[in-house]
Amino acid sequence: MNSVPQLCACGCGNPLVSKDTRYTERASKIRFLHGHNGCGRQRGKTYEELYGAAKAGELKQQQSTARKGKRRGTWEEKYGTDAAQEMKDKMRQNSDPGRNRGKTLEDIYGPERAAVIRSQIAQASSRRQHRKSHSPAAKAKIVAARARQQFPFNRTAPEEAVAAYLRSNNIRFRRQYRIPGNPLHAYDFYLGDYRVLLEVDGCYWHGCLQHYPTRKTEEIVHKDHMREVSAVTNGYSFLRIWEHSIEGSEFELAVRGILNGQ
Repeated sequence: MNSVPQLCACGCGNPLVSKDTRYTERASKIRFLHGHNGCGRQRGKTYEELYGAAKAGELKQQQSTARKGKRRGTWEEKYGTDAAQEMKDKMRQNSDPGRNRGKTLEDIYGPERAAVIRSQIAQASSRRQHRKSHSPAAKAKIVAARARQQFPFNRTAPEEAVAAYLRSNNIRFRRQYRIPGNPLHAYDFYLGDYRVLLEVDGCYWHGCLQHYPTRKTEEIVHKDHMREVSAVTNGYSFLRIWEHSIEGSEFELAVRGILNGQ
């Protein structure tokens, strides 16, 4: 006797029979034909449309009860009214920024915790004093090591203009050159064939007297002067090029003059 085939649960009316024998072998476990699952047909529908008013109300009540079971609850519900009020008072007291004014560490944290904090403060102070007590030789090594550090730098528009001029005149150069044995300063350009160091100074950052005289501070003057002194002392010719002079002939004349002077 042939059994009545089970129909697809999506409502299409097709029996769970296919050329693929797995549907007949597993008919008791399969509810939908391939591609007929219920995800798409339920999308956008309410519980009432899917299950009816009575079943929908029951499902909503179950979901509401489940959500309430996950609710953390208030302090009064968890600890009682008196304990909750005591905790809130303590929080208000601790939030006062002046609550510890005039108190010692022992008053705030207790003897044991205060002893640990004082020990940590003493260790930090000792490390600071150790850094301050370096010998002159050690300080010189530290300064030299920091000077050798390579930091990323941005090539400014005036520097690019100078580089373009040097290339057009077949003048070889190196950028960010440091004098061997005296690496405190990195010079913008080094013309190795002429033993010349070039510094390209922006009018704003170096306090050009022609355009930004109010920015010419003693610190800027001292730094720029020390660069020139370091170059001349080590046997290099030094030329400072201002940003405003690059566009005119003054720049080319200055470069040619120092190169021809060699």
